[in-house]
Amino acid sequence: MLTIDKFIEFFYSNRISKDLIIFLLREQQQNSGMIGKTPAFNYLRKLIATVFNKNEDEKEMIFRTLFIISQLNSPRIMPAFSLRLLGQDDFVEEDIKIIRENVKMYINSLIKEENIV
Repeated sequence: MLTIDKFIEFFYSNRISKDLIIFLLREQQQNSGMIGKTPAFNYLRKLIATVFNKNEDEKEMIFRTLFIISQLNSPRIMPAFSLRLLGQDDFVEEDIKIIRENVKMYINSLIKEENIV
């Protein structure tokens, strides 16, 4: 789970600007293929496939990686459903802790479902 902690820490840091979020969203819609080939995405997909003892190119692993990333980034890329409802301009440590706990809960439920642990 340390890897997930690092992803969350980075994604909610001040190193990721709102402009970069908009760029990432635009790239997804244009289907340039750039996002799905990033080292971070590939590493996470390989890691998830290893945990589930599957091939990283299997459809299930691609979707699981997508769903985990979605859990991680949804609050940041959809501020109307997060920050605006919270009446905040930015995420505070308490918010990041809640996001981290929810992502881990989702991953743990996947692991439990597969009887891995």
